[in-house]
Amino acid sequence: MSFHATLTQPGETPVWLASNLFASNDLGKVLDLCSAELTHHFQPLSHTDNTNLNATYTNPSSTPTPNSLPCSYTRTTATPSLSTLKSNYWDAPPKTLTKSTWFYLDPTSGKRPPQPIHPNDDFRIEEMWESLRGENISGEEEGVELEYTYNSGKKYKVILEEVIGAASTSNSNSPPSPPPLLVKGKVYTLKLKPTGLGNVFSSNLQLQRGYGPYSYPGEKEESRLSSHGPPKEIIFVIHGIGELVWSKTEITFVPSMIEQMNQLRIDIHKRQLKDYDGAVKKHNEDGGEEPVKPRKIEVLPIIWYQVWHHGTDIKKTLDSITIRTIPVVRTIANDIIFDVLMYQQRELRDKILKFVGGEIWDLWTQFMQVNQGFEGDISICGHSLGSIIAWDLVTRLKEEGGESEEFEGDRRGEKERKNFKWGPGRSSMSEDDSSNTSSSNQKNALPAEPRNVWLIGSPVGLFLTVRDSHSSILATPNFQLLHSNTSLYNVFNPSDPVAYRIEPLQMPIGRKVEDVPPPAYVPTADYSFGAIDGVRAHLKAKEHMDIAAKKISEGVKIAEKLFGGFSKQIKGLSAGIEEERERAISIESIDGDEEVEFSLAGKDNKRIDYQVQTGALESELLSSITAHTSYFNNNDVIAMLTRK
Repeated sequence: MSFHATLTQPGETPVWLASNLFASNDLGKVLDLCSAELTHHFQPLSHTDNTNLNATYTNPSSTPTPNSLPCSYTRTTATPSLSTLKSNYWDAPPKTLTKSTWFYLDPTSGKRPPQPIHPNDDFRIEEMWESLRGENISGEEEGVELEYTYNSGKKYKVILEEVIGAASTSNSNSPPSPPPLLVKGKVYTLKLKPTGLGNVFSSNLQLQRGYGPYSYPGEKEESRLSSHGPPKEIIFVIHGIGELVWSKTEITFVPSMIEQMNQLRIDIHKRQLKDYDGAVKKHNEDGGEEPVKPRKIEVLPIIWYQVWHHGTDIKKTLDSITIRTIPVVRTIANDIIFDVLMYQQRELRDKILKFVGGEIWDLWTQFMQVNQGFEGDISICGHSLGSIIAWDLVTRLKEEGGESEEFEGDRRGEKERKNFKWGPGRSSMSEDDSSNTSSSNQKNALPAEPRNVWLIGSPVGLFLTVRDSHSSILATPNFQLLHSNTSLYNVFNPSDPVAYRIEPLQMPIGRKVEDVPPPAYVPTADYSFGAIDGVRAHLKAKEHMDIAAKKISEGVKIAEKLFGGFSKQIKGLSAGIEEERERAISIESIDGDEEVEFSLAGKDNKRIDYQVQTGALESELLSSITAHTSYFNNNDVIAMLTRK
């Protein structure tokens, strides 16, 4: 028996994909593992990367072809000969890279995306497909035995299967996959049929040629921003406690820092373009100066937890003394709380500061090499314990003679010198270097003067109190940011149990801590009905009520003193009236006419403490559960990071 097959779908360009699973030089093993585990599967690279990779390796226009190619706007490097996609700016296991024209769909896996066929099998199926295009073949020759196993080690054979009830003519509006074949008025499709006696009742897997339409998160926005010129700014984000736990693939309820920063980058780019498009619309309606096209903000995570969690003597000792019961609870102690305890040790703290400073230098150097037109700013952002690291990197105490040193503040007024030399790159920071630290060396801990320093969900206030750094230290003119043009922002959710204020520690000398103003609000990202100066209506109303209540309370106290002593002599009463009048003037001055200035706020910033705006019906107790881990998902915080 022979038949004539007609192709009813145009050819497909190979698609490049990557999986988080990695097994060196064993692509077949990774493909099989991904087919068996629903949590690990191959995802297509961006359309931009696919175009570049196919132009370079699938249809090269020049020889020799390069061994590797930058992807993800320089954040990764693809090496097809090794089947790897490696991160450039942070330490992470390489992903497995492959390309495929043919994909299979598992009907038992729900919404799982199409998964690739091994390149060797992909080539053989493509040969079979080509043989069906306009050639007479016998039905006995339709099968192709696959070399590699899929779906938990099963072997498969490619078969033609009739699509019962399908139309005998092609429909141009039909989905691009799976591709049907028109054979003597009947419609067929290709499927993978399990072979072997043990797979008699196993389901067939649908084969499709081409991946089909897909969208890559953030690609549209990043491509548009990149067309406006080189990046505007790099935000280096230092992670907090527990990253060893959150970075594990089996932990899904808290995303890793890399996952959070990948999403934050997308959200910042969307915010940039939303603000710009809004400004363009306003310009078109009202005229005036044309808005400047935004250039993208790059977000790069600083991963430091491996400094004392991987192979160190103290970690080995901790593991040896840990009791082998209640492992989940002990993980909280050993892998999360442990970070805080270790940072309190001066030697380990110095090691972390040196490592983080070196990481920032190294990433900045790599970024400059592939973005040679970059002349933008850098900012430092620290979350949780990472904010303590950021604080220690950018603060100092200036001595009377003009020299300055880093101030740790383990005791009131104590100034320390590091036992290592700050400088560009980890390679220049010797572990054995015991030279003293000068102001200029400490400045070199960062490759450029930070535009902003962000303390997110920060316990800096608590740490400074434990270090005995009260207002007598922080309020002195000598205590300042390492860089004079840097602005400092302490952003916190009022329900975050880990976060503390800083401004009370920096109240000017002669002013009482009780007179510290309430924290400023993180402005609303978008228009909110009834909002005043970026503060939602219910919070603005509460703010006015608090001010009124305070003035009433102070007025009652004055009245009590003024009229509660009529039995006193007139002279004493007159003196009391004058004293209370002066006190009332002082209170009025503090509340309204005279603004408290915080020197650590920086050049373009009047305040340090910024409170995330809560909802009108939000429960503080319930919010406290997620408050510390949700900053980078908050639209107001994202907008503030973008606009400042």
